[in-house]
Amino acid sequence: MRLFGAGVLAVVFVIMQADGAEAFTAASGGSGGGSKAPLLPPASDVPPPSRDAPLVDVRGAEAFEKGHVAGSTCIPLPELRERSYELPAPFEAPLRFCASSTEDLSEAHRLVEDLGWSVLPSFTVSPEELPAVPGCWRGVEWVAGSHSTACWRPSSFLERCVREQGLSRSLGGTGSQESLKQPNQEVVERPQVALDLGCGSGRDAVFLAQALGPSWTVVGVDNHAAALERAERLAAMEGVSEQTEWRCVDLRKQATRDAFAQEYQVDLVHGCRFLDRRLISLARDSLLRPGGLFVWSTFMEGEENLAPPFRPSRRLFPGELRHIFTGPDCSSTYELVYDEAGVLNTRKQDVP
Repeated sequence: MRLFGAGVLAVVFVIMQADGAEAFTAASGGSGGGSKAPLLPPASDVPPPSRDAPLVDVRGAEAFEKGHVAGSTCIPLPELRERSYELPAPFEAPLRFCASSTEDLSEAHRLVEDLGWSVLPSFTVSPEELPAVPGCWRGVEWVAGSHSTACWRPSSFLERCVREQGLSRSLGGTGSQESLKQPNQEVVERPQVALDLGCGSGRDAVFLAQALGPSWTVVGVDNHAAALERAERLAAMEGVSEQTEWRCVDLRKQATRDAFAQEYQVDLVHGCRFLDRRLISLARDSLLRPGGLFVWSTFMEGEENLAPPFRPSRRLFPGELRHIFTGPDCSSTYELVYDEAGVLNTRKQDVP
């Protein structure tokens, strides 16, 4: 049996064998914001878009098509709030904006700051000063066309599990995220299912669908219908609608948990940035099949928590996940594969 884990944002990653399982624990970071839209100096170069600092172009689609910074993401300002699920989560990366005017820039800044993002110094391009395309403008490549680069991303810990710890290879995944099946690995004939509990707007569930491939179904579970609608749109945008399902369920109720356990036997359980010990026990004892994998990341008790969650019931104690999967109350055998401790950012504060 193998076990992955981490703290300060604790995550557990579990693979159950025929007589047991594996588990994981971990942590991650975030960002802040300001009250006034920061501007790049007029003569300075524009930093090129990157994974850790995406560039969001909030001009209209027509202006974007006429010319934009290569690698930028087109989300017109009137659609920014509704399409915020297409951005990396607020705690994963700050944003930079391109707008037609300083007024639009300030509006975009206020909107995303209210939602928790921080904003890097940004810039404007008015219709009168559009650079020639293709070409170089303020140190970046300027191109024409409608191609918009996707900038959303999954939680950092889950991504590391897939790309560095071989999560998808452990499960025989065949998706697009470096998840080829290992040589001589036995082919699993039954359908394989992953659960993303508390999936929110679906970034992690969609990422898992991409990583694990078409032989898997990823079921996103949340009790907020509006979040699941956004998740469904993200899955459609990324072409994994056929591999994903979305369930609006409140698993805080005992009867609902019992029914859920009767309905689902799964190969992977994932959760991020929330804690319900009843769900962890449900996954450990009832949901995971032999050979299954458990991955969880959430906040951990620290010396002083300066931002939510403040309630101790919503934070793990150091070593708690390891104990849940290896202690005397666990009837299966788990092996720790990966254990990480760090900080998560929430409300512009680093929290264990």
